[in-house]
Amino acid sequence: LIASSMIWMWLVDPDLGLLNVVLRALHLPESQWIYSEGSVIPTLVLMSLWTVGGTMIIFLAGLQDIPKHYYEAIEIDGGNAFHKLVYITIPLTSPTIFFNTIMGFIGGFQVFVQPYVMTQGGPNNSSLFYT
Repeated sequence: LIASSMIWMWLVDPDLGLLNVVLRALHLPESQWIYSEGSVIPTLVLMSLWTVGGTMIIFLAGLQDIPKHYYEAIEIDGGNAFHKLVYITIPLTSPTIFFNTIMGFIGGFQVFVQPYVMTQGGPNNSSLFYT
């Protein structure tokens, strides 16, 4: 976690960071990222989005576990894509959705290392979390 935080600190550096270099090249306004009160939390959320791969793999496994004959049956009965989603996909993946939701809440309450390493509480303590 510390190594990834250091990489992200380099990416979001306001002067030499790769993200601001790209924004500069596209003639877009630059950001202070983790050094501004208003953008520190969105930056940390953006940083955490690169870890959603495990959640997606669990969702993919849940979707692949749905038997194909359910979809075939609803097609024979005249159902469309919306009916497949509402009456088959969501109900049969509800345990997967519940598991990923609980794990997401647990992971959300365990946020400490990245904000602490990157900001030590942030500008005006704006990156402090419950932990």
